[in-house]
Amino acid sequence: LTPLAGPINGHRQAFLVDSEGVLHGRETANCFAGLAALDATGTVVVANARVTATTKFNLTAQDGGPPPTGVIYQSTRVVGTSFTIKSAAGAADTGVQVYYQLWEPTAP
Repeated sequence: LTPLAGPINGHRQAFLVDSEGVLHGRETANCFAGLAALDATGTVVVANARVTATTKFNLTAQDGGPPPTGVIYQSTRVVGTSFTIKSAAGAADTGVQVYYQLWEPTAP
């Protein structure tokens, strides 16, 4: 992979497909994947400077918290700053762990 700004002299792997075909992605600040927990209102704001106007979101409830009772969805975004994940069940989904992946569409 090459950074958007072009090649650099350092090596920081962000994405890998291993010899078994398993995908691996970096899960640190401003990367394309991570884990977030819904708060007492069934909402979480995830800071991520890489969010654009066209970013697509994959959201999946994870173990480690209660199972969701409502639909989990991405509700808002602030380009270059953050995005918000909500549950339609609101406070009933407090503590639900949500794994997210951000994807950018490419031109056909």
